[in-house]
Amino acid sequence: MSLTCTILIPGRVDEYGRGLRVGQEYTGPDDLVKSMHFAKVAEIKGFPYSTDNSLEAHLSEHAALGMSTGAAVPTGWFDILPYWDLTNVSGDTAAGLTTSVDYNVTFAGRPTIRIDVPAGTSGAKALLGTSAATAYIPNPWDLKNLCVAVRCTNTAIFPSLSQTIGDATLANRWNKDKTKEGHPDGYSFPNRNNEWCFLKCGSATAPAAIAVTAGSPVVANRMRAKFATTLTSSASNESIWIGFFGILPSRKKPTVIVSMDDGYLTWYDFIRPLAKYYNIPVSMSIAGGILGTGNKMSIAQARELAADSSRLFDFNNHSYSHLYLVAGKEAEQINDFMLNVSFMRDTLGVIGDGPLHMIYPGGVTSLAQYAQAKTAGFLTGRKNQPCWMHGQDQTLASGEDDGRFVQNVVAVLDSTTTIGDVKTAVDGIETRNEVGILEGHNSASASAVDTWSRQNYEELFADLATRRDAGTVEVKSISRWYADLTGRPCYQL
Repeated sequence: MSLTCTILIPGRVDEYGRGLRVGQEYTGPDDLVKSMHFAKVAEIKGFPYSTDNSLEAHLSEHAALGMSTGAAVPTGWFDILPYWDLTNVSGDTAAGLTTSVDYNVTFAGRPTIRIDVPAGTSGAKALLGTSAATAYIPNPWDLKNLCVAVRCTNTAIFPSLSQTIGDATLANRWNKDKTKEGHPDGYSFPNRNNEWCFLKCGSATAPAAIAVTAGSPVVANRMRAKFATTLTSSASNESIWIGFFGILPSRKKPTVIVSMDDGYLTWYDFIRPLAKYYNIPVSMSIAGGILGTGNKMSIAQARELAADSSRLFDFNNHSYSHLYLVAGKEAEQINDFMLNVSFMRDTLGVIGDGPLHMIYPGGVTSLAQYAQAKTAGFLTGRKNQPCWMHGQDQTLASGEDDGRFVQNVVAVLDSTTTIGDVKTAVDGIETRNEVGILEGHNSASASAVDTWSRQNYEELFADLATRRDAGTVEVKSISRWYADLTGRPCYQL
C-alpha cells in the first residue's frame, strides 16, 4: 500500500535517493511517507497526527519513529557538589544527618544525593558541603545562574536554603538564603512533598548574581561550598534529595513569544496578514466550543489559519468549553482540555505539539492541576503573570520542573498597557536574557478590555522584527520554543 503526501521542506529524498521538491506530490511506501509526515517535512492530507488522537499514542508514535519524545536532560549545568564525589561534598554535613547516593530517586535520569534526617532533628544544620576548598567551580564565572534542585518527604521541615561559596575558611564568601522569590503563585517553599523544587538566585522581580556577604571572594576552580537550613522537628524520619547544586548555562538569546487567546475573527482578518508581512510567529489558543460564535472565527477560518503555509500560526489549547478551573475539579478541566486536543486534530487538522500546550482560561490554576496535566502528557501551561524563575528556562527541559506549567508573561496587550509599556517589557526580556510572553486577545481601532488597538499591534510587530533582524532577540511560537529547548520535532516557526 502507498500513501501520498505534499513535500513542505527541502532536503528529503525518495526511496531511490531522488530529491523531493517543495510542493511536490509524492507517493511512496507507507513507512517513509508517514515518517516524513510526523517529522513535519511533508503533509498527508486528512491523515491524523496520531492514529487515535490520545496523548499516549501521540508520544508512542514519535518513539516508534525514533524521534525525541521525552524531555531532554538540561545540557551543560556545572555541578558544584556532584553526587559522584559524595565523601568530599558531604564533608561539612551536620552530625546526625546521613548522606548517600540514591539510584532509585533520580533527577533527569541521574542519581541524586539523599540526606536522611532522623525524627526530632531541629535547628540550624549544614545539609551538604565541603570542609575545604574542594568544591567544583567553573572559572571564569560571572556569579549568575546559581541553582539548586531539591525535593523532600515533608515540605514543612525547612523554609529555605542558605547557599554559600567562598575560600577555604569562608572568610571571603558569597551567600544567598533562597526561598521562592520570583514565583507568581505565592506558594510556600517547597511546593509539595516528593516533588522537585528549583531555587534560582534572584529577587522577587529579577535574577541576580550571588551577593558578597564577607570579605572579597575571588572565583577559583576549587572553592569551599555548602548549603544549610534551619530544620523544624518532625515526628517521623524524613529525607531530602539534591538533584544538583550548580550553575546553569546562560541562555543563548532573549526569546519573545506573542500569545493570543480565544480565537477572534480579527486574527483571520488583521493579525494573519500583519504577522506574515513581518514574519512574526503567533501562538493562538483555541477553545473549540466557542468558534463560530459572536466575534470569533468560524471553524473553516480556523482550519485555514492552522494550515497556512507560512507555518507562523501555532494553535494552542484553551480547553474546549473555555472552562475556568474550580478548586477540587481539576480532573473535569483536564478532560475538557483533552476533548479540545481531539477537536483540534480531527476538526481543525492541527499537526504537531500545539494542542499539548495549555492556556488556562482566566489564568486560574492550582498545584493539583499542574500534577494532573503532567500525568496526562501535556507539555506546558500559560497563566497571565510574570515569573522570571521560569523565564530562566534552563531547568524546564529536565522534565522535573513544574515551572513549564507557569510560563513567564511580561505584558498583557489591552487598554491598561501602552505600546511604550510593552516595548519596555521587551527591553526587560533582553536585559534578563529570558523567555517572555506578550499576551493578547482581540484587536480593534481603539484599545479596550481584552482588546489592543490595531496601531499598537502594527508598532509592536515592526519593533519585534527590527530587534530580531538586529540579532538582539529571537521571536518564536510556544511550540517552537519548547521543541528547541527539549529536542522535540516541530513544524511551527
